[in-house]
Amino acid sequence: MLTRRDWTLMVISLAECQGLSPVQLQKILFLLGKKLGDKLGNDYYQFIPYHYGPFCADIYNDIADLSNEGYVAVTRTPPFERATYFITPKGVKRAQQLLGECDEEIATTIKRLVNEILPLSFWQLINKIYQEYPDYKRNSVFQEQP
Repeated sequence: MLTRRDWTLMVISLAECQGLSPVQLQKILFLLGKKLGDKLGNDYYQFIPYHYGPFCADIYNDIADLSNEGYVAVTRTPPFERATYFITPKGVKRAQQLLGECDEEIATTIKRLVNEILPLSFWQLINKIYQEYPDYKRNSVFQEQP
């Protein structure tokens, strides 16, 4: 059975050289859980409604572990030191192995979600989540954009 860290690594790998912001990663993993929860195992991330919708702090712990193990590189961009997560060559090798081992429906769903989320702006992504899962808006600091 794959672990939640494995799911995170596969998601980041499919963003390829574009990388993922923390918000993109959180929302893709949230949507993956909503669409395929039963197939992802008992230790999959548990999300709560937070400032910008569904949030799980455990993802950040797993990113730190993946980074320390050399699977993921975390870059920070000035002026606000915003993080972006990139797959490393070691991570690519492991993610390809994991994608080859997992159910085809799951691999296809992960690819589809990454491809769907990557082109969205921050505001488009948050609006999309709130439209599909309005319960996760209740603790939001975000006001919808036109």
